[in-house]
Amino acid sequence: MKRLHFIAFFALLLPFTAQAEFSYSWFEVGYIAHTEGDNAAGSEDGDGLDIRLNFLAGDTFYFTGHVSEIEFDDESELDRFGLGIGIHNDPAASVGLFATLTYEDLESGLVEEKGYGVSAGARYQLKEDIEINGGLKYASYDELESRFLNIGGVWAFHQSYALVGEYTSGEFESELTGDKPGLDELRVALRVQF
Repeated sequence: MKRLHFIAFFALLLPFTAQAEFSYSWFEVGYIAHTEGDNAAGSEDGDGLDIRLNFLAGDTFYFTGHVSEIEFDDESELDRFGLGIGIHNDPAASVGLFATLTYEDLESGLVEEKGYGVSAGARYQLKEDIEINGGLKYASYDELESRFLNIGGVWAFHQSYALVGEYTSGEFESELTGDKPGLDELRVALRVQF
């Protein structure tokens, strides 16, 4: 019986073993700091939390999802939700390319926008435990469009755990008014890879 418990214990740990390739299955909990400047909810600083999930479904496809809430100094909020599918290709051991298509939902004050997002990016493994990455994202909502650039890094301090740092900059554009509020964010997250 003890042997069965021992085998079951190690079977549960299999998702947490060292990975020779990029992980496309992970769960993140992050803190977002919105830097000073114009934003989708006004001209205030803000901060909030987010949760992101990627789950590999086969050799090249993965499911992705995210939810975040930022509260600004003027007590306005920006809530975002996305759910979609992605594809990746790792042409070399240290290079990964990816693209995603997502359903997007954005809510700020009395405004609620629904639409789709398209993103593409690259990952580069500097060392076995350090990755840098970057990407572009475009989203089209009912009456808004957004364009963002992000750069970041991942430090895997354990086989299953990593710290993530990311800077995102871009703007929303209103189709009705032509306004282009900006959005600049710094994000730090804890990632669990499986």
